[in-house]
Amino acid sequence: MSDLQQNNLNFFNTEQNKYIYYIMGLSLAAIGFTVAYTKDLNILSFTQIPLFMAVLSWCFSIICGTEFIKYKQSTLHDQNDIFNMQNGNRDKITKLEKSKGLTDAEITKLIINNIELKGEKMSKYGSYTKILLILGCGLFICWRLIEMIINTI
Repeated sequence: MSDLQQNNLNFFNTEQNKYIYYIMGLSLAAIGFTVAYTKDLNILSFTQIPLFMAVLSWCFSIICGTEFIKYKQSTLHDQNDIFNMQNGNRDKITKLEKSKGLTDAEITKLIINNIELKGEKMSKYGSYTKILLILGCGLFICWRLIEMIINTI
């Protein structure tokens, strides 16, 4: 792999990680804001169900973000194994103990299949992270509207 390709890959990975971390940070900030905003609420009521669901949605957004990062790191290790295979550094392959007795082409095919499966999971978790953040914001707005309507009646 040329230096330009490596730089582009590193840039893409860094930007993608920043995006997920940003969404996770927004979810954490939303939970903190909600806790601070509702600290004076003394009575639990059914009107707070959307608020609870919003916080739950933000929590799941954070969980999906961490799963995305976990699969991302694992995929980077697998890609490194492929680069080692291409450069003839078979000794540096991390998954080699699981693939003893296989040819280089078979090992490469197994690693590529593994990367594709992880890529599908990463795509789902990345999407869920964003969707759950937006869902939580919508539920928070619904809760606030319900509270405003009840206070005006």
